[in-house]
Amino acid sequence: MKNSTLTKTFLAAMLGLLVASPSYANFSCTGKSNIVGVSTNGTVYVSIGFGIWEICNINSATGSLTPDVCKSLYAAMLAANKSNTSLRMYFNNATDSNNGPSCSAIGNWVGTPSFYDLETLAN
Repeated sequence: MKNSTLTKTFLAAMLGLLVASPSYANFSCTGKSNIVGVSTNGTVYVSIGFGIWEICNINSATGSLTPDVCKSLYAAMLAANKSNTSLRMYFNNATDSNNGPSCSAIGNWVGTPSFYDLETLAN
């Protein structure tokens, strides 16, 4: 009897968490990198056709992106730019002010705090 009550309580709690949890839909943006750069303060910029985005900083952490990760991202984006290879960038669609539900909604010359993954694509 106690196990049955405990199981029902557990299931009710889990259902409550699922209903109360916000829904986050991730999205990706794909395009050729026509601009890749780094500013004098270390900010890495990229454009894949939807605007110029600030991705990270090679001197200081940007969200969860450490300077070493940023340097690796910069190298991958620069290589893709020089080889005319497409990039696919993944974003969380959270409630931050810079990102919207689509690539064009992110904006131009803005930070991308919900960016979390980069892929280079074969031509």
